[in-house]
Amino acid sequence: MVLAVLSSGCAQRRPSASAAGPSVSTGSTESVSPAPPASPAPATPVALSGRSESAPQAWPALDATIPVARNDDPAPRQQSARDVRDGSHPERLSPDFTPKPFDPAAYQRDPQAYIDIVEPGRVWQVQTEAGGTPVLELLTSQSLAVKPLATQELAVRTAPRAPVSWYSPQGGAFAESQLSAVTVQADDQGIARVTWIAIAGTINHATVLVGSPMAAGTRTYALFVPTE
Repeated sequence: MVLAVLSSGCAQRRPSASAAGPSVSTGSTESVSPAPPASPAPATPVALSGRSESAPQAWPALDATIPVARNDDPAPRQQSARDVRDGSHPERLSPDFTPKPFDPAAYQRDPQAYIDIVEPGRVWQVQTEAGGTPVLELLTSQSLAVKPLATQELAVRTAPRAPVSWYSPQGGAFAESQLSAVTVQADDQGIARVTWIAIAGTINHATVLVGSPMAAGTRTYALFVPTE
């Protein structure tokens, strides 16, 4: 099954952020007996309005010549993953293989063609901060607890209508592809959303990587799926 192959293809050569679970503080200076570990609180999506990690960044204006792509059809994405059977597209199986270079002109002409291809390594295909490009912004809490088989919306901000790629190497899948990797198009405000699913077998810590070729930096979400 393609999903299982994608889920097991985590690149070991690249560092990832630690996915530590929530911690508990007593808020007192008195000596107290250690409390038992607290269970993570249920995940609560953070409202996108009014939340910012830092001062507002100067994102490019909307380029209305870029067509609007459809983000909610998993069929072509699953087909792109099945097309690896002849061995011609290893980059669709694992981030260990370099994805095809991002072509801004081709994307501007036909963003759907790019969105419909699944390549986990795209999360590393990003701009450098040194170039003055705004950094990809996380619009959902970076550390979340998600119940088994439940869903969690994740959101970031990039340039308007830019592509954003996501990869979940330690289990989980995205509703938009039914796979552990997906690329979606941001809306006219530059907000890109996906729905992450804590599928069967996803327990404890699960990392989600996200990057955009039109923003700087690969960002990380740390999700915790408790055992029940």
